[in-house]
Amino acid sequence: MNIRMHHLLYAAITVVAGVILFSRLGGEEKRVASHLGALTDLIAKDGPENALTLADRGRRVGELFTPDFVISLPPYGLELRDRGSLARSFAGYRNNTEEIDASWDNLAISVADNKQFATATADAVLRATWSDGRPSGREHYRLGFELRKLDGKWAIGRIELVEVVEGAERFF
Repeated sequence: MNIRMHHLLYAAITVVAGVILFSRLGGEEKRVASHLGALTDLIAKDGPENALTLADRGRRVGELFTPDFVISLPPYGLELRDRGSLARSFAGYRNNTEEIDASWDNLAISVADNKQFATATADAVLRATWSDGRPSGREHYRLGFELRKLDGKWAIGRIELVEVVEGAERFF
């Protein structure tokens, strides 16, 4: 094979690899997963934080939601419907912890044909080191999500706590 054929073969392989990579990493499901990943990133905590950092994280968490969102946590008797109550709950949880590791397991995403709505289910796994004397531990919650696009970006419209698999008696 001459050098020109090698270059053409290399270019063809590069294009095919790019198409495969884009098809696996592209799409609305990936964008929804990334949006939900941003939530776990903001929940995570790796040491002490000042009030300004806490407030900024709370604001950024609120920006992941639609203006008319609902977070329904029936086992704890909580329903959050505005960014103020979300920020207070977020701060209450974080203020009682030294460290938080947050991740999704079993994430399943379904995007509507019109690409404007999505549903997801996931197991939220939290590992917390508590600052209020509780033993460090693991919490595991099964959640359902509804998302919709606002101005071309995904936003969480609803989170429903479906099951407390392993968790605390109180939410924060």
